[in-house]
Amino acid sequence: MKDKWYGDKRDLVKWGVLLTLAKMFSARRILQVAYYRPDLPEEFLQLEIDGKEYTLPEEVKNHFLNISNIRHMLSETPIDVLADEFKNNDRDLYHQNVINNITNGAHPCLVFLDPDTGLAPPSSKCKLEYVSEDEIKAIWSKLNRGDILACYQHRTNRDGNETWADAKKKQFEKALDLPYGSSKLVQGTKIAGDAVVLYCQKT
Repeated sequence: MKDKWYGDKRDLVKWGVLLTLAKMFSARRILQVAYYRPDLPEEFLQLEIDGKEYTLPEEVKNHFLNISNIRHMLSETPIDVLADEFKNNDRDLYHQNVINNITNGAHPCLVFLDPDTGLAPPSSKCKLEYVSEDEIKAIWSKLNRGDILACYQHRTNRDGNETWADAKKKQFEKALDLPYGSSKLVQGTKIAGDAVVLYCQKT
């Protein structure tokens, strides 16, 4: 997740879905895998007052640009955020850290994968804004019975009769080696019609 996307209307959908699912499945914690990518240069964070430049105060940056602040939201379910910087050259190490965090924490756990865009398009190189089918499958394999895996998905430019959301739902199920119809799709169409959350509980 890039800094510029944090706190937008899609976060209302994401966290509304996550807290609702946590209650539905009696999750003992929520783990957001943020795929964090800082993207705001210092020159962007400047103010001009009477022709003089001032740096945006740290208090403001920490409040509005700190993705870990979600931990302080009042919730019955404890929230943790994996906010390590996500880089292409150490994807394997990053996902091993995700797995370690899952296996060493309380269960049932709601694991939320939150890349900028969602699942990588089939048969294409996995860029930083995506999570790959193999990465999702590796995480799924380490979940305990009763854990829930959820994944953010942004709208794709899909043509044809099938909607972009349905196509991604099928891809999600395929990545987890699950039969068609095993996962669920949640959306907040009136809040952000270009985003959904895919999820499935491990049985």
